[in-house]
Amino acid sequence: MERIARRVDAAQQRFAPAALVFGVMKKFGDDNAGTLVTNFAYSAFIAVFPLLLVLVSILNLVLAHDPSARTSLLNSAFSEFPVVGSQLSHNIHGLQRSSVVGLVIGIVGLIWGSTGLAQAGSSPWRRSGTCRGPSAPTTSPGSGAA
Repeated sequence: MERIARRVDAAQQRFAPAALVFGVMKKFGDDNAGTLVTNFAYSAFIAVFPLLLVLVSILNLVLAHDPSARTSLLNSAFSEFPVVGSQLSHNIHGLQRSSVVGLVIGIVGLIWGSTGLAQAGSSPWRRSGTCRGPSAPTTSPGSGAA
């Protein structure tokens, strides 16, 4: 069995595309990237919906007297969500009267969600060790110190 594994390994190392794919998959697994990507996607999901709530609330406040412009902007925004966009656009009628409350809840949720998104984005850098501070030179060029 070991001989077969060595032959497969030698073959993939000679064929550059296979070596690249194998190397990327190995590094992805070694860095636990699946968990990091899942955490980032979840945090992005949590940050997007309060942003939509803020958008709906602001449009309800600013464009209260122009329902066609408000509807056009909302349909444009919700069309960017292929699966749930139409469901979201049909279920926002409850926000028509309480826009200030929706705005406050949306801003608080957006701050909370975006904080999680920032932490999820910085976590892979901290784990991989590639995010180091700049190394300060001991002497500046031209200072005469040697």
